[in-house]
Amino acid sequence: MSRKVIKIISNEEMKFIPKDMLDLDEKAEKLLDRPLVVYGRKLTNDQRWQMKEKMGKLNKHETMVEGSGDALKYVWETCITRIQNVVMEDEKTKKVTESEELTGKEKNELWDNSYGMETALYGAVAFFQDQSELDEEEVKTSV
Repeated sequence: MSRKVIKIISNEEMKFIPKDMLDLDEKAEKLLDRPLVVYGRKLTNDQRWQMKEKMGKLNKHETMVEGSGDALKYVWETCITRIQNVVMEDEKTKKVTESEELTGKEKNELWDNSYGMETALYGAVAFFQDQSELDEEEVKTSV
């Protein structure tokens, strides 16, 4: 009998485009005609544990897991490396701001100021979280 090969989780950057934007052209002239493109990396083992620690139990109304917002924000800040083709409108001034790419602090601030983009951002977080999960065979062998 021989040992099983240890699997190294890839840390390469992956790309996510929301389903409702898949038909848009990434090279379109105007940013509004391009899809939102989110780049990120899989969670490491330690990062998965950090995320799970932020999650609590169901709240007293059993409608939502306490801390789930903190956990989602943690995945956004930890896994998502950059986001492209961001078009935002200031609620007060109605000024439209276009950004070809947001990284770092600007990218993280988008989480709290993303009125109208929540579905796309949550979709990106779910995608990277899902990509980071171990499959059934990996779970069995990692115990």
